[in-house]
Amino acid sequence: MSLAVGELKRYIAGRITANGATTVSLKVKTLEAKSIVLYSLVTVGGTPAGAPYTFSKNLTTKTIGVRTAVGDTSVYDVVVFQ
Repeated sequence: MSLAVGELKRYIAGRITANGATTVSLKVKTLEAKSIVLYSLVTVGGTPAGAPYTFSKNLTTKTIGVRTAVGDTSVYDVVVFQ
C-alpha cells in the first residue's frame, strides 16, 4: 500500500495529563477506523514507565481513551493521522 502525496493528514488533537493506569478520554474533531494516534511527551510527571497507548477509539463520539503505566502523571500531546 502506498500513499499519494498529500493523502496523509495530521493534526494535534489535544493534550492529556496521564492519571496512572486510569483511562483518560480525549474528544477529537476527526476520528476514523484507520486513524493512527501518536503521543509526544511534553512534561515528565510521576513515574513514567513505557509509552502511553490507545486503549479505546469510539468513532461515534470521536473519543480516544488513553492509558499509561501506574504512577505516570506526565503531560502528552496527542497527534492524529488520517
